[in-house]
Amino acid sequence: MFAYFDWKPEGRPRILLRPETIGGVTFLLVEARGGERRLGRRMDRALAAVERSGVRRCVMPENWPASWRRDLLPVEEAGLRQAVFPRLLERFCRQRQLEPDKSAAMLSAPFMSRAVWEAADLLARRSRYLILSVAGGGALGVELLRRYGVSPVTAGHRPSLEVCFDRPTTSAPALLLGPDCSRQTVTYRLPPRLEKDLAGREISPQLVSALWESGGIRSDEIGVASLGFPA
Repeated sequence: MFAYFDWKPEGRPRILLRPETIGGVTFLLVEARGGERRLGRRMDRALAAVERSGVRRCVMPENWPASWRRDLLPVEEAGLRQAVFPRLLERFCRQRQLEPDKSAAMLSAPFMSRAVWEAADLLARRSRYLILSVAGGGALGVELLRRYGVSPVTAGHRPSLEVCFDRPTTSAPALLLGPDCSRQTVTYRLPPRLEKDLAGREISPQLVSALWESGGIRSDEIGVASLGFPA
């Protein structure tokens, strides 16, 4: 289970702690109203109850105070981004007015993984040139050559896009798919049936990631409305 934190610093101090269904998935809801100082011990007790329940990963708003984080962690987005990478790439190309079949794309990663393989496979099929900067990626280059007749280049072509599983290594516009990907903002779209179930709650990347991980939504139901630049 995930927790869902909702805080508005205005209003009379109060905290509600209860299970709540959001988008068809049950969250442990912590709804707080009032200033940080005035909530004081009440928030300490609420967060201790969250930890006793075994929940560690939470949908946190941007204004959630650092003093309330304790050992709780915001929901990671990297897995979701890797799952919807084809739609991220499509939106990227639209916003940058980029034609992949006429451009060079670069893929950088600190190590090999299934997600890196899948990203390389898609880029090899859609890009004119593919530049690989993947630690231990020799077998990947051989496989792309065998499958598509594509020989990944390492120099001589300037990338119009860098897909990276770590920090960007070039000045090219980047798509972030790694642990630090939240530095690049993404606005997601959900099916109307789910938006209705959210009861007006923000469609934040953390919430979408939690719904996806919990099986409340499939990756093919998630759309990408916009990407932030630069990464």
